[in-house]
Amino acid sequence: IFLVAAHRRHGKVLGNLLHNRSIILCYFKNRREVESGEELKSLLEKAGILVVDTAAHQEEVIQYPGYHGQEIVTITPYDTRLEQGISQTLHVQNILLAFDDLHPEDKDPVITILGQYMGDNPYAMVHIFTRKAGYQRPYEILNEVRHILMTHDLDPEMARDQEEVSENGLDEMTICAKRFFVDQCVDEMSCNHTIRMQRLILDLGVNVDQFLQIEAISMGIPQIGMRENQYLKNGKNGRVLSQMEDLRESLPYYLESRKHWNEAMIWAYDIGRNFSMENLLEQWRGVVESIEY
Repeated sequence: IFLVAAHRRHGKVLGNLLHNRSIILCYFKNRREVESGEELKSLLEKAGILVVDTAAHQEEVIQYPGYHGQEIVTITPYDTRLEQGISQTLHVQNILLAFDDLHPEDKDPVITILGQYMGDNPYAMVHIFTRKAGYQRPYEILNEVRHILMTHDLDPEMARDQEEVSENGLDEMTICAKRFFVDQCVDEMSCNHTIRMQRLILDLGVNVDQFLQIEAISMGIPQIGMRENQYLKNGKNGRVLSQMEDLRESLPYYLESRKHWNEAMIWAYDIGRNFSMENLLEQWRGVVESIEY
């Protein structure tokens, strides 16, 4: 039995080499460079079972050339590990906003709603989460946020450049004016450090960050998104918005009610049991046994 990671560079070669072999073909989004599936057609045709990382990715794989109705199993590449976030020990309420996959048309309403909410909640801070490593990336994001704030008559000082608030000698009022921060996380360790300080996670893009969601579950942090999936259950460990305007109601629902926040935390830990290392190993055993027997 061969477990093969889908990748365009070795699809055709392995499709020939593994002729008449039992193949489990694994499609994990962050590892693959496959857009159409054409490069893997011969290998996909020979695979006995497919493993994908998300339910959304499963729908994509079904459309690939060479797929002929094989069983598809969804297994996350990340396991949950019960961790206690430190957000409740902080004086501020950190809101993490996943920015990279946020649709350009949604940036304006999201930033506006957050800016207006922080006018009513002096303890709220927004941490804009990006995985892109460019040196200018934080400045580009803050410039974009400042432009949106000014367009809607909100204080652009809330999105001051990072360096301006790290210099010595700034008075307290200048520091307090800063409400938008950019967290540039290019590896899982920096992601973990950032996430553990968040009170609420907003992943409102079309393609959600799987690692971000798993970490949120592990630390019991409520999530707000635009669609339900295996990591976000509406009304349990977070909320699914039917429209972006619903964000106005969802922010105070979790940030101004310890009861709602605690309920979501309990649900997050409960959902997280489905993605423990033991459960994931059991799922992999099931995949191997199904193709073996």
